[in-house]
Amino acid sequence: MFPMVLTTTWNKEANLNSDTMKVALSNTAYTYAATHKYFDAAPFNTAWTELSTANGYTAGGATLTSPATTNGQTTSWSATIPNPTWTASGAGISATSAVFYDSTPGAGVKPLISYVLFGGTVSAPAGATITITPNASGIISVVVA
Repeated sequence: MFPMVLTTTWNKEANLNSDTMKVALSNTAYTYAATHKYFDAAPFNTAWTELSTANGYTAGGATLTSPATTNGQTTSWSATIPNPTWTASGAGISATSAVFYDSTPGAGVKPLISYVLFGGTVSAPAGATITITPNASGIISVVVA
């Protein structure tokens, strides 16, 4: 989880209940920094390079259908999503990481939500798929102790 998602949500820059959420892929190395706040602005977009539109991937990433948030009364909160999937074509798709973000706000202020490093390069030849299976507790899970 990007810690700035708490700030952007509380500041009403991101609405995880009603905004359009997306997940994008990269095939370059990424080093996490707590200061990364927006998908399409520095310092994040200089540290993480999205795949270009080609071979079954569309720049901007896949739209997440039916994201949901749950509130466990006063002690927990989580955001869950369905499994995003890309079907490769042509030369295929290779990726090393993915980021989840809110695509509804304007340019330069699309809040980052969460990310996943694949632990190496994941490749799908033409006709195969890349699927991200999030943790059952969600892409964000906050528990107050």
